[in-house]
Amino acid sequence: MSDNRQAEATTATVKFPHRSRRGILLGLTAQQLIVVSLTGLLLLAVILARGVVGALELVPLWAAIALLVFVRYRGRALPTGRRSSPGTRSAGCGAS
Repeated sequence: MSDNRQAEATTATVKFPHRSRRGILLGLTAQQLIVVSLTGLLLLAVILARGVVGALELVPLWAAIALLVFVRYRGRALPTGRRSSPGTRSAGCGAS
């Protein structure tokens, strides 16, 4: 009898499929495309207002934006906005 209770108390292991890495355009997610588009518009505005010298003065900004778009953290693009802290669980997970 106690063996049945112990068998019922253990939870089954669930294996989720791999997360798709397909993007909308050139492998970029929607958020990444938005960041790239806004950056392109900003670059165009800077070139029109201050010329190429003005764009070159903002090289640190362009580098930071490039890192934001192309660097991945734990397999996800940074500007997704769907990150959770490492020790948190969703409400229904493991509750009995």
